[in-house]
Amino acid sequence: MAGIHFFGVATNAAGTPISGATISVTLAGTTTATNIFTDAALSVAAANPLTVNADGTWEFFIAGGQTIRVRELAAGATTRDVDNIAVPGALGLPGVTNLSAVASTTTVRLTADAAALRDAHQNTVVRAGFGTLTNVINDNQTGSEAGKRDTAGATAAAAGFNNAWLHVYLIWNNSSLNTVSSLVAPPTGPTLPAGYTHWAYAGAWRAGAPNFVRAFQRGRWIAYEMQVGGQFDIWLIDPEGAESFPLVTHPRSDEHPTWAPDGRRLALDSSMDGDKEIYSINLDGSGLTQLTRNDAYDGCPDWSWR
Repeated sequence: MAGIHFFGVATNAAGTPISGATISVTLAGTTTATNIFTDAALSVAAANPLTVNADGTWEFFIAGGQTIRVRELAAGATTRDVDNIAVPGALGLPGVTNLSAVASTTTVRLTADAAALRDAHQNTVVRAGFGTLTNVINDNQTGSEAGKRDTAGATAAAAGFNNAWLHVYLIWNNSSLNTVSSLVAPPTGPTLPAGYTHWAYAGAWRAGAPNFVRAFQRGRWIAYEMQVGGQFDIWLIDPEGAESFPLVTHPRSDEHPTWAPDGRRLALDSSMDGDKEIYSINLDGSGLTQLTRNDAYDGCPDWSWR
């Protein structure tokens, strides 16, 4: 999967290109550097921060599906930040497109159109056209096993996981897709079974109850779908879990939240008018706007990045 190309020119306050500046790339709102590269294949690491060229120009490539801050540091310690840049992934976040999940008390079965899986170095592989993948917790095991759990509590009886949230991941071993579930949430991710190198987050499964949550993060908030009673509602939660609230709840399913590029609104699809239509909404729950009105299926919205 090709990286996303960033190009710019360092300038002074008058807009004149300058030399001698540096460009640092971090995760949004933090000082945590993220990996940048000199080539679209993401095979040659670039210095971070990088020094601009003599004419002020700079460029780098970065893996999609993350939110970053680009900081220009000029002579005299003058800084200029552009924060909360949502780097589009080829398949969006969280790495699984058009996910469908059916959960029981001990098993969850996943289907999806495609998955973008990343390794520890942000290298990405994309797989599509795969069938149903299953994850179970009621089997005895001695370590991290594909299709089952990772090493976090791996030898515990299934009943010991009741009322615990298990995070479900798609995993890749350079030849096949499988699943693994873990008590460990992103961004840390699971302990991968032997031979597996990449993972994509699918969602959280309430062991012992047939509830499945699908999550989509942008900046401060995670938008997620809570499946209760056969339908999905959309909630927001902060990454630390200290604050959460319902954003869209309706007797019929509200699904597939997707973030606007500026992180200020969500698009979603809902059956609230009787069939699937596309809506947008502000993060405080105001401004719910129906965007499509017809008898056909309108779902799985996405935003243009231009």
